[in-house]
Amino acid sequence: MDLIEGYLAGDHDCFEEIVLSYRKDAEAFAYKLLFDRYAAQDVVQDAFVSLYLQRKKYNKKYALKTYLFTIVRRRCIDYIRKQSRVYLTDDFIIETHESPETVLLHKEKKESIIKAFNEIKKPYQMAIYLVDSEGLSYKEAAKIMDMSLSGFKVTLMRARKHFKLQLEGVL
Repeated sequence: MDLIEGYLAGDHDCFEEIVLSYRKDAEAFAYKLLFDRYAAQDVVQDAFVSLYLQRKKYNKKYALKTYLFTIVRRRCIDYIRKQSRVYLTDDFIIETHESPETVLLHKEKKESIIKAFNEIKKPYQMAIYLVDSEGLSYKEAAKIMDMSLSGFKVTLMRARKHFKLQLEGVL
């Protein structure tokens, strides 16, 4: 039995394989939206519960990862609405043998890039993240963002343009 067919039939082992396959990517995606690892884990866990309970709603013409990321995105939006503020935490861990000066320069550069990224609109951040970090196709990313393909392409183009402008002042 195929993994997705098993999931749709309610097979717990197949669903567990799906969770193991997509959990890390889903948590990384949620973290990019929430900037809180624990909240991201909670949101993803909730999304997987929803994925399992509402498996009859899954449309096989879309990739399961696309469907899951759509659920995660919606759960993140719900979470943000419930919170008064979202804070960026810096989990910058350095494992290197470089000099302290070089390490500091790398850290400052990373912080500047994060700051520039956070300066652009949330939909722009999401578009860049889905395509450039997650490696999703434009079609899959458009589905997750609940946009038409052409609308997504325009959003991604604008996102990259705005991000580039933000980086010009930093780098």
